[in-house]
Amino acid sequence: MADKCFSHMRKTPRSGAYHNNYGGKYMQMKHLIVALIVLLVLAGTASAATSVDIRSSIIKFAGDAKTFNYDDGAAGTNAWKLDAMTWAGFYYDLNNNRFTENLLIKQNGTAVKVDIKYTTAPQFVEYEYTWKSGANNLGYSVIGFFAEPYVAISNNSSMIDDTDLGDADKIAKLVIDSNDKYTLSTGQSLDLGNGYTMVANQIDVNGDKAYFSLLKDGKEIDTGIINASDKTNNNDTWFLNKTILGVSNAEYLRVHVNQVFQGTSSSLVEIKGIWLIDVANAIEVDSETDYGKFEASSIGKTELVYEAKGIALTDDMSTDLGKGILLETQKNFTGAANLDKFYFLKSYTTPGKYEVRSTVTPYADDDQTTLKTYKATVPALATDLTGAALQYDYLNFAAFYYNVDANAYTEFLMVDLVGSPVPAATATTYKIAEGDLLYYTQAKPVGYEYNWKTSADAKMNYYVIGLFGEAYVPFNMNATNDVANPNVDVEKISKLVLDSNDKYVLSTGQTLDLGSGYTIVPNQIDVNGDKVYFEFFKDGKSVDSSIINASEKTNNNDTWVYDAELLGEKNVQILRVHVNQVFQGTESSLVEIKGIWLMDYATAQALDTDDSFGALDFDGKFSYKDIATNTGDNLPTLKFSSNKDISITADSDSKIANNLYYKAGSKDTPNTLKNFYFYVVKEVDGSGPTPDNNTTTPVPPTPEPPQNNTTQPEPPKDNNTTTPAEPTPSFWDQYKWWIIGAIVLIIIIGAGAYYYFNVYSKKN
Repeated sequence: MADKCFSHMRKTPRSGAYHNNYGGKYMQMKHLIVALIVLLVLAGTASAATSVDIRSSIIKFAGDAKTFNYDDGAAGTNAWKLDAMTWAGFYYDLNNNRFTENLLIKQNGTAVKVDIKYTTAPQFVEYEYTWKSGANNLGYSVIGFFAEPYVAISNNSSMIDDTDLGDADKIAKLVIDSNDKYTLSTGQSLDLGNGYTMVANQIDVNGDKAYFSLLKDGKEIDTGIINASDKTNNNDTWFLNKTILGVSNAEYLRVHVNQVFQGTSSSLVEIKGIWLIDVANAIEVDSETDYGKFEASSIGKTELVYEAKGIALTDDMSTDLGKGILLETQKNFTGAANLDKFYFLKSYTTPGKYEVRSTVTPYADDDQTTLKTYKATVPALATDLTGAALQYDYLNFAAFYYNVDANAYTEFLMVDLVGSPVPAATATTYKIAEGDLLYYTQAKPVGYEYNWKTSADAKMNYYVIGLFGEAYVPFNMNATNDVANPNVDVEKISKLVLDSNDKYVLSTGQTLDLGSGYTIVPNQIDVNGDKVYFEFFKDGKSVDSSIINASEKTNNNDTWVYDAELLGEKNVQILRVHVNQVFQGTESSLVEIKGIWLMDYATAQALDTDDSFGALDFDGKFSYKDIATNTGDNLPTLKFSSNKDISITADSDSKIANNLYYKAGSKDTPNTLKNFYFYVVKEVDGSGPTPDNNTTTPVPPTPEPPQNNTTQPEPPKDNNTTTPAEPTPSFWDQYKWWIIGAIVLIIIIGAGAYYYFNVYSKKN
């Protein structure tokens, strides 16, 4: 921030704006003072980006059979296997039904350790835009590289199959492969991603031509003039190629110019079809370069193999294997039955939106065996499903909520195959009839990440419910949250912002960003009394304050609990903050926080049977046993069903409800449906706390409200009848920053005046 502020002050003013007069000098000094104030304000804020973590299928160390061979990935008995069908983090091309990456995992000897082998090899895929060579569709050589799409460098610009796939060890990241339409006016630029832009410099409407430039980080790379009317031999396409990593004449850009035309006020060019690789950052993969714990095992022209060996599986671990791939285990992991769950994550931290998909649904009845389930056998659902259904849950839809420690899953998406059977393989549309797309979600108790306990020394829980891939909290007026708690109101919910056991150390006045506009500030820290005076804010407005004694460990008295009245319900818990300790640092008093839980009262909503969420209607609250197992106590369950026919067509990408979408590919036969999947969009939005251990707790994005919800969230009302007295600060503690600021301003003004009257005026 400092660099930005001072850079702004160095900007050259317009001619005459700051002339040689007192007003000009005053304005310059005013800008300096404002910049200093901005720096002082920003210096007290600690915040960081969140992440989007895409989870693999769950593997049970003791409970899951090993059905693959570790050496070659074929059927066998000594390894588990993950690919793009069981891990949405891996690269997958829907239209071509291609994936390149595999992860093989085997037990290392007899210990609770694993060896992990990662393999990837290039495969041919067609461009999203249909460029042709004769009757054949052209394509390129794609290779997933640690769950990111790359392209194997090749000088074969007429690739039509897997015959010549280029070199697996010479790769560049795929920036864009799009069949979308873009319209540019003269001088307008189009951001392609990764710092690349293209500019329509000039447009000749009469000649049907456009003059383009390609830039990388603002610097021009190349130019081209393209004739949009010359459709023969792809002459209406701008091609760029060069020698890349020793491969001569390797293509790195394709832009199809669809047409040039005269708009109402300017000349325009329409682009439909763009393909670009990051040529500036091409990678030559070699056997000497490892990535974290992944060591190069076999690097060749046709395949890349990395291994991470002897990885110990321990209790509640999160190990970065390299390239954003993490290995995690459940709490109390031992490797024995029921305490043996582990899984992999692909973590994305770059700001932007990410698609988290379900498993791919083959558009062929014979291939849907693993997705079929006969839910008519579950009494609670017998009236909804009379036979087979396609079922999506935490096992095959990574976006759906899942708490591995409590084995708590809540969301189920089903397609009734009795009412909406899969049509013939040559069909162009799969119509899911009104009422046949069903979505259920059940509230379940989970333990806080921090180990808060009841007076009876039992671990405290809270209720959570997934809603279209986001974690929500149903209102609960009982902080201990027994499993069969009658105080849970599942139709009144708020987004879960944060549940963290990470450690945060704050000095007096420092702000901790909790995400979604919420912050807490330790206004004063009393080291001798082991006390902290906190304040809780939403969007900069004070919500609550409290004094917490860090040394009072009995009955959770070292925890700040804020509850309030919300949507007509009293004592709704909104915030929990555990104060671990207070101590004197080398320069200032410090407080250590370990344990934060927060729900977003601003997004609180009361569901009603009149509510619609896109193509889904809310049917109401029911009491069902666990939908997956048909066992246990009855759980409060929300049910939604489709309010219209949903037609899944080839190359379609449509919204169903809130943040839930479906996407479909197409076969080689035009307009014939192939595979499809459901997905949720997650976003890295730049909000959330920064723990001292450099791990980030993701903050879910805010979903859109139901379309017919007439109940507006109420501001929370404090239920505490007694407001704790604030500690009386000393004069210095109250006014020290004003005093320091005044001294700084006096020095600046004095120096400026001295310079003007004794140096500048004499020169002029």
